[in-house]
Amino acid sequence: MASISREKIQSLVELQTVEADIRRVETLLAGTPVKVAAVTLEVEAFEATLAEEDGQLQAVQKAYREQEREAQVALAQIRKSNERLATVKTNKEYQLILKEIDDLKRKNSLIEDEMLACLDRIEAADAAVKQKKAQVLALRQTADRQKAEIERETQQLTAQLTDLAQAGREAARAVDPILLECFRRVQEQVKQRAVAPVVDAVCQGCHLNIPWQLFNELHRFDELTFCPHCRRIIFCQEEEKA
Repeated sequence: MASISREKIQSLVELQTVEADIRRVETLLAGTPVKVAAVTLEVEAFEATLAEEDGQLQAVQKAYREQEREAQVALAQIRKSNERLATVKTNKEYQLILKEIDDLKRKNSLIEDEMLACLDRIEAADAAVKQKKAQVLALRQTADRQKAEIERETQQLTAQLTDLAQAGREAARAVDPILLECFRRVQEQVKQRAVAPVVDAVCQGCHLNIPWQLFNELHRFDELTFCPHCRRIIFCQEEEKA
């Protein structure tokens, strides 16, 4: 048969349940910035890689432009040397200019080979940058959706926390003041869960057996009882009816 003592214990259990829900929601809310930071860091990591690859592409393009200028200078020198051939008066001078032209042509050939290799690197780097840009764009879109979902979850959790806080205040008002003071004292000592049921003479707070005599006394709900091991407030949990 239910008694005032049983009802008082039940009021404590209800308060403890609400406060546990409050802590759970607060923990979820505290993790929100971590979730946002993780999404942001992933995007920033891809953006950093993109910036690095884009920098490499620009460096190769710059090298190609420098080689192109060198090739133009070499071609201009070849043209001037060819023009000088028409004005030479000695065979020795003629041979020297021919050698100069051959050297310039070899130099220009090497530059052109480097330019071709550079074009291959530019093509590969440009393709990599385009691919990375597409990945970054897709990742940004995914991140935006994830952040929007996190924001919705945050709003829902905030509203839930407001409701739970109100429920917690109401549950605390329903507890006898003296009993509430005792509950808070035990809660401070054992951290959070201050009330625990006893099932088959086993405290569900510390999972240790209590004396059978104490277990039998719990059924009467005569007075506030504490676990001899963990010092939680204990009560005999009613068995569910089949």
